[in-house]
Amino acid sequence: MVNSKFYVAVAYAKRGKLLKPEDYAELLTSKDMASLISKLQLPNKRGGVDESISWINEDLVEECSSLRHFSKLTMAYYNRFLIWNIKQAFSSKLAGEKYGDIAGRLYYLRGAPVGGEELLKKTIDSFTAAEAVALHAGTGYHPYLLEALGRVEPASSKSIFDFYLDKYFIASLKAAADRQSRELVDYEIDSYDAAVRLKGGLNLEERKRLYIESDIVERCEGEGTVRGVLGHLEKKYPIKFDMQGDIDLDRMLVAGSYILAGYQFLKFSRPVVLAYMKLKEQQARNLIGILTGYKYGIRTDEIRAGLMLGDGTK
Repeated sequence: MVNSKFYVAVAYAKRGKLLKPEDYAELLTSKDMASLISKLQLPNKRGGVDESISWINEDLVEECSSLRHFSKLTMAYYNRFLIWNIKQAFSSKLAGEKYGDIAGRLYYLRGAPVGGEELLKKTIDSFTAAEAVALHAGTGYHPYLLEALGRVEPASSKSIFDFYLDKYFIASLKAAADRQSRELVDYEIDSYDAAVRLKGGLNLEERKRLYIESDIVERCEGEGTVRGVLGHLEKKYPIKFDMQGDIDLDRMLVAGSYILAGYQFLKFSRPVVLAYMKLKEQQARNLIGILTGYKYGIRTDEIRAGLMLGDGTK
């Protein structure tokens, strides 16, 4: 039997060790990549940027793996790493790439890709998309792959598998949610529905197949604008989007998710375990953003502008 109070206490303790805005500011004073990697104090600090990014991602997966048995919901959320890898495999297969082309984009746990290297390689090397889908028979997401397979068209084939795998992931979160975690999961559903409506390039019939039931669906179809949907989310959740200038929908939706996760720590309750997993992911994204910025010589003020620092408690 899971000791809920123990896991909640662990989540609070781990959250206290996450980097704060002033820590990111200190990292951005680094004069060069070598100085930055030294300040990060990674186990492989003698390695380069790619090795550092790989370690950050593996550390993220390891942390989430250690907490996944807390509940059905945290187990469902942990599966996002598997779904990401499967998405990469299908995208690579449809684009005519090889396994080596995506190896650097995969999530790994203890040196092995989540989902298994053999399965991912076979998916990419299969002769047809139908054969690739058949390799995943017996998995929870296989029915979603079959549905996507029936919708593959030359213009949308690269994204249609992504959408149906995302649908599986969100449906799994919804099925695993309890009363206390409802707010976090509802936001994930609303974000997914908004992405289907606003950035999918899908017709109405396709969108209706993909939507997860939520009260934002009617708003998505009726409003049809990024600002309108984000405004609706602001009214429903304790978040505030910066809608000045051009809007990056993906970034906005993810930022809102992290802010909402931070709010969970204002109350000592079960959702903080999932919330910590999300904030750990936020830190990983920020660190990878900084490393990538230094790699390509981007100005520090531009790197800083791309970080997601708000956690809902400040």
